[in-house]
Parts: sequence; structure tokens; C-alpha cells
Amino acid sequence: MERRIFCTAVFVFGLLIPHQSMVVSLSCFTVLATIILWRPRLRSTVAFLLFLTSLGSGYVRSAYDCREGPKPNHRSTIEVEGTIVESPRRWGKSSVFFFQVERLDGHRVSPFKVLVRWSACEQTLEVGDRWGLRGLLKEGDPPLIPGGFDQRGWLWTQRAIGVLHLHPHSQYHYLGPPRGSTPHQLSYRARAWMMKRLERVENERARSLIAGVVFGETQSLPPDLQEQFRRTGTSHLLAASGMNVALLAGLIILAGRLLGLGAWRVAPLAIPAVIGYAFLAGCAPSITRAATGATLALTALSLGRTSNAWNTLCLSVWGLLLWDPRQLFDLGFQLSVVAVMGLVGGPKPPEKCGFVGKSVVLTISASLVTLPIFWWSFGELSSSLLLANLLLGPVVELLFPLGLLATLLPAKPLMLLSEWVARFSLWMVDWLSQLADPIRLTRPGLLCSFLIGLALLAWWGGRDWRLRSLALPAVVVAVWLCLYSGHQSSCAPGELMVRKIGREKSIYWISTSSREVLLLQETWQETRGRDLLRQSGSLVTPEIRFLKGSDPSFRWGDFSWTDLKPYLPTCNYLEVKVRDGNYTVMMIL
Repeated sequence: MERRIFCTAVFVFGLLIPHQSMVVSLSCFTVLATIILWRPRLRSTVAFLLFLTSLGSGYVRSAYDCREGPKPNHRSTIEVEGTIVESPRRWGKSSVFFFQVERLDGHRVSPFKVLVRWSACEQTLEVGDRWGLRGLLKEGDPPLIPGGFDQRGWLWTQRAIGVLHLHPHSQYHYLGPPRGSTPHQLSYRARAWMMKRLERVENERARSLIAGVVFGETQSLPPDLQEQFRRTGTSHLLAASGMNVALLAGLIILAGRLLGLGAWRVAPLAIPAVIGYAFLAGCAPSITRAATGATLALTALSLGRTSNAWNTLCLSVWGLLLWDPRQLFDLGFQLSVVAVMGLVGGPKPPEKCGFVGKSVVLTISASLVTLPIFWWSFGELSSSLLLANLLLGPVVELLFPLGLLATLLPAKPLMLLSEWVARFSLWMVDWLSQLADPIRLTRPGLLCSFLIGLALLAWWGGRDWRLRSLALPAVVVAVWLCLYSGHQSSCAPGELMVRKIGREKSIYWISTSSREVLLLQETWQETRGRDLLRQSGSLVTPEIRFLKGSDPSFRWGDFSWTDLKPYLPTCNYLEVKVRDGNYTVMMIL
């Protein structure tokens, strides 16, 4: 077992090597070598050959996938026809969704994917619908600040070649609903039929919640409801995940037992149901991993074999990453794998602690092991995370089978029961969201990362519960250190830092030892500006000022903003540090 887990880790490292610097690769090699020297069972000729094979397999597969693919012409206007392949979501005043292109400028081409950003879209967009669109195709944006979000890199992980921009007056035409007989096209039609059944739920908010829990459909969720789930740290309940797959497989096996059939007889029937649900939920990496693991476990059960959770996890990771190594960089896939690792490898709840105690231990295991990913990716932790998951999780688990049955058998009593449970969930998440505000954090530094590592080691490796209980204080101290450092000014007395972020609709950020000022051009930039401050390591509440059609004009000693004005139209990021009248400039073009 130990060798299998370590071989999987070495395989993942092999996938990462082509994307990492030499320093990072050498550091990872050092960690792997230390583990081999520490564990005697890993020091054998067979184990060494397995590690080399795993490392080579990962490196070769990732290097093959890194070959140059098609790139959009610079700022080219194109006309495409194709299919919407994910639920559209709101981004400011725009609708954003992935679109699979099948015809380009009237000619059939090999299908490729683009991200469509449709400004002021008033059309009803559904997954699987076929549209003809005309817009401006561009590459993704580079990071606005050092270490910021890299849209180009993210599009690469999603296998999209660029962003198709549509303005309110762009040409478009609706081609029709889903058609064809591929698994995806069949699932599009089945999903549309099932969503039509949900229209019988009278309460609109309850209907949107059921669609979110059953299909991961968040397009129809009101913004305030999405904010409530975010504040409580329970947004994962709205995403189709391993919990849904486990519930579906468990319900089928339970139904078989009630009919007097053994689990091994019902397992072959559960396999196509799990695979079909993965297609209904859109085949996102998280649901695909869960469906793959469930299929392996059900296959073992149907053959009369006992499945091991670690074996199932390792096999599913190998299979999915060999098929598509870019899933490794998908946040949903990472959270899905790491959460299962926490549940399987975490401490076993004592037998005498009861149902509530076991739920607390399992929730802590999953939350603690996914904490570094949430912290790094979102920079925010919910102070009511544990309580919200303990209270809201079981209710949503009940809503999933009820909502799924309601889409298949829309009987009036079943619809009413689903609506009642959904409305109760809405009341509960509203109440929980009012308990406390989320804690905003900068990205963890070296000391904070060390403390989080100690917390994971204490929880996973502790021999008794007294040692495991040290995990919580370590997390609290790490959060406190992050908050303390984030509220300290980065400028010494007598220093001025000026940053210009973005080319069009720029944000100007001015810092001194006592003040942080954001100069904005539009109101929607306030949220982005505060997020940029957090990503740069500052949690100080800034002063917000709006420019009125002109660039800022200020002077500090011999420095004037107009001295750098010729650079402004050409750079994405400009940083000026002034001290005693002298200044240095850093630009990202």
C-alpha cells in the first residue's frame, strides 16, 4: 500500500516537472529522496524501478501534452457555430461560458473550445444549445500583478485557445436544442428534460437551489444566495461532487437490499447510473474523479472482491491524469482528491463518540487537509465553516436524492417535500451567514505554511487525541500571523509606492507608511482593487477615490506621475517606489 501511494505521488511529480523551475524540481526531488531514506520499505530494487517508471510515465505524458496547440490570431473577428458545454455564469454585466466550436467562418473544423464573454447578454442560454456567434477572439490576459491570476494559464488548463468577446450589438443566431447521439449530446437532452420537470416547483429560490445541488447548476442561483453559501464556506455543496456520487450509488444498493438482492447483484446496475450522472453533471474533473473511483469500487463489489479506498483513489488518479494531465491543475480536481485523502487517511473516530462526534472528526479531517488550497486560491476562510458544514451538510444530502427523484418522477407530494427541504436549507444558510463575517487573508508566507504543515502532521500523525488537538491552535496562530502581517504597511516612513494596474480602465494604488489609497475609474473596480491589495499582501482598508476623466496628478520630491506618462499605454503593471526624491520603476509589458 505504501509503495502504491508513493508511486502515485512520484507520477504526479513527473507530470509537474515540465511546468516547474529547476529550483522547485530539485526541492521536490530532495523531499522524495528524504522520504525514501526515512521509510525502509521504499529502499529496494523493485521499489526503485517502480519509482523510475512512475516518474518517467508522468514526465513523458506531460511533455507530450505540452506540445503547441492552435492559437488565435491577434484580435481577429471570427464567426463560429457550436455548442454551449457548461452552465453560463455571471461575471459583472457579462455572461461567461465555454463554447465548443464546430464550424469556423462557415467551414467545418476539428472541434476546439473557447471561453465566450458576452457583454449585456439578454438571451436564455442553456447547456447543449447550439448557437452561431460572431465576435473578437483574443488570447487570455496575462497576470495584472506579479503572482496574480493568469487567465492564459487557466485557459490552457481548460483546453480553451482564447476568449471570444461579444458586445451587445454582436451578431448571433440560435441554431437549435441539442441533437446527436454521442454521450454528451444525449446527456444534454436528458438534462434539459429533467430541468423542465423542476419548473413545477413553485418557489423560484427553492427551484434554483435544487438545480444547483442535483446538477451543479448555479446559473439561476440569485447572487445573494451564492454570497450566503460563500460566507458560510459551503459553496462545495452546490457543486456536483463525490458526495452526490456516493449517495447515488448507496441509494441504489440500499434499494436492492430492500428488494432482497445482495449488494454484489445490484452493483452492476449502479455502475451505468454513476457514469450517466457524471455526464448529466457536465463531466467536471471533480465529478469525473468521483465517478471513476465509484466505478472501480462497484466493479470490485460485483466481482466479490473487497476494495481498498487508497487503491481506488490511486487508480482513479492514474487513469484520469493519463487521459488528461491538465486536470491536475483544476481546482475542483485538487479539492476532490485532497478531501478524499483527508477522509481516508485522517484519524478514525472513536466508537463511543456517536454520530455527531464522528461527523465532527470527518469534517475536521476534510476541512483541515483542504485548508491550504482554499487559503491560497481564495484568500478567505469562513469563521462558521465547521458549524455550517455540520448543520447544512446533512440537509443538502437529503435534498439531493429528493431533487433527483423529483426530476424523474414529478409526483406532487415529492415536489412539495423537495421544495420544503430546499426552503428549510435556504433559511438555514441565511441564518448561518449572519453569524460571522469571513476572514480575509493574504497568501500564506513561509512561517504560516510551516504552522499549517505542523497542524496537518499533528492531526494525521498524532498517536493520541491530545497531540491531534494541537492542530487547531496551530491553525489559529497561522491565521493570526497572516492577519497581523497583512495589516502592517509595506512602506517605511518617508516612502511612497505608486502602482498602476491594467491598460484599459486602470486602477491606481498609492501607499505610504500611514495610508492606502485606491484611485478608480468605475464603481465595479472597487471589488477588484481590494482583491488586488489582498493578493499583494495588504489587508489595510483603503481609501476609495474616483477619477473624473483624468489621470492622477501628484508630486513627491523630484518625482511626478507625468514623468512616467509615456509608459502608461503600453504596460500592464507599473510600480514606482520613491524615497527622498529618487525613484525606481518596475514594469510588466
